[in-house]
Amino acid sequence: PISPPTSPAAALISDAERAALTYTAYALEVHLVPTQHSIAVHARLTAQNNSDKPLDKIALQLSSSLHWYSIQVDGNTVKFRTETLDSDIDHTGQLTEAVVTLAKPLAPTASIQMNVIYSGTIQKSSELLLRLGAPAKVAASSEWDGIGTDFTELRGFGNVIWFPVSTAPVLFGQGAEMFDSVGQWKLRDSNAQVS
Repeated sequence: PISPPTSPAAALISDAERAALTYTAYALEVHLVPTQHSIAVHARLTAQNNSDKPLDKIALQLSSSLHWYSIQVDGNTVKFRTETLDSDIDHTGQLTEAVVTLAKPLAPTASIQMNVIYSGTIQKSSELLLRLGAPAKVAASSEWDGIGTDFTELRGFGNVIWFPVSTAPVLFGQGAEMFDSVGQWKLRDSNAQVS
């Protein structure tokens, strides 16, 4: 198999800061347009700092095929910077990350409320499997996540990041790191309230 690319050092935020947030509530208003393979979402989120240090910045991530439009923290519209990260937790092999510098640090165990708006398209993508060396026919038949008129399937973390997450980027080929990351995220967010 082809070796996966190495993710460059993040300039905007550290992996420890990325992994510090746990989402405790998601209220998602989702609009799908199957003929255009598109999704638009208004999400109300509650996130908690589960690290032992205050957070000055937070990171929110989506599939690289989606784009951030607006982020509010505790009712205030905030500016954010975006970057693209290599990460195999999304079927495109990349994430679009928004980094917000908070007006005041988020203390350990404290929570914040966020309202975010994002949209884009989600189509079948075998990019990740091709990069890992899978034959094109096998890669195409193994990938089914997408929005379409005949079929819509969006599995979530570890497949298609169609809802906001905060996690350190991971790549296949680094031992069990990818599977450990997916398992840890599922345990951390297993009690989240979703509507």
